[in-house]
Amino acid sequence: MLDRYPSHRDHADGNAKFAELETLLVAHDTVRDRLENPPQGEPADSLALPIVTFADRITFHFNGEEVEAFHIVAVHTDEDVMVYFKKSNVIHMEDVFVGHYPIIDSSRNGSYLGLLESLNAGIEHAGPDIKIIPGYGPIGDREDMIEFRDVIQDMHNRVSALGDEGMTSEQVIAANPKADYDGRWAGPRGSRAIINAAYQSVQDQ
Repeated sequence: MLDRYPSHRDHADGNAKFAELETLLVAHDTVRDRLENPPQGEPADSLALPIVTFADRITFHFNGEEVEAFHIVAVHTDEDVMVYFKKSNVIHMEDVFVGHYPIIDSSRNGSYLGLLESLNAGIEHAGPDIKIIPGYGPIGDREDMIEFRDVIQDMHNRVSALGDEGMTSEQVIAANPKADYDGRWAGPRGSRAIINAAYQSVQDQ
C-alpha cells in the first residue's frame, strides 16, 4: 500500500521507483529518519531511503550546472529543501511556495514564521529573470513570490491584531480576516487551516 509510510505520499512514495532506475536519492537528514523510524506505521522499504542526507546545504556539480540544495527552517514540514540551479537561474521552492494557501503541518514541526523566513530567503536568491518552480501551481517569477510572501505576511499581521484583542482561533476564523484574498488563494482546501496556523504562530511568539 502506498499510504503505509508516515511521509507525505506525494513527496516520498515514488522513492523506490526512482531507486530502481539507479537514481541517487538525496534528502534532508530528517527524511531518512522519518522513513526508517516512523512514530507509527511501517518503515519504508530500504530502496525508498535517501542515500545522501544533509542538515543545512549541499552542492552538486553536473551537466555544467552548480546546484545548491538548502534547508532554512521548518515550513511545510521540518524536512523542506529548496534547490537552486545557478547557471539555469531556476529555483525549486518545494511546498514553501505554492499557488494557494500553503499547508503547514504542525505534526511535522511546520511553522508559519518559518514560511515567512524561507520565502524571504528565496526572494534573496531570486534575480529579476529567475524561474521559480512551486510545489503546486504554475511556474512563477520573483514578483510572484514577493506577492505570495506579502499575502502571508499580511495575513499574519491581521490575525495578530485580532489575537491581541483577545479573540480565540474560532473567533478569528469567524471574523474572516482573509476574505479579500480567498478568491485568489483559497485553493482546494480553503482557508481555515492557514488561519489556524497563523493564530498558533502568534500565540507562540
